[in-house]
Amino acid sequence: FNKNLKYHVDDFRVKVIGESKFDSTYCAYVPIETTQLGKARGMMRNYSYVSNFLAENQVELNGLPIVQITEWNRDQDRIKFNFCYPVKYSDSFPKHEEISFKLLKGQKALKAIYNGNYISSDRAWYYLMDYAERNQISIDPKPVEFFYNNPNMGGDALKWTAEVYMPIK
Repeated sequence: FNKNLKYHVDDFRVKVIGESKFDSTYCAYVPIETTQLGKARGMMRNYSYVSNFLAENQVELNGLPIVQITEWNRDQDRIKFNFCYPVKYSDSFPKHEEISFKLLKGQKALKAIYNGNYISSDRAWYYLMDYAERNQISIDPKPVEFFYNNPNMGGDALKWTAEVYMPIK
């Protein structure tokens, strides 16, 4: 057990920055429901699907891929999230059965920098919850993650970066 725990802890880094905010952005998104561990698989399954649709319809991208957690049931290890691509606003977004468009509203949040395989980026959620508890900050446990790297390109996962935000109530 200790050997596996040490291996897991050596596999990622989390640095809590503290109070911050993220900006509003329009985005194209697909809703996904899965386990926490299944989050990365849901992202990978939809990465090309959404990006190809946007490219085919000449929708201009405007930032990094985002995961917006909409529900987090820790007791049952279930999450619902929107896998989002920031896009430039248009008054005529293309229609699609599964891909929608919306304004993701920016807000004040606790921020952490996560380095490691995105499969375990949820570890940063717990760091932020612990930070909030220790500093008596009321949070809404629906994290928002911004991903800087494309895991399909490979490389050292400890060099992959995500900004993770836990909204402040």
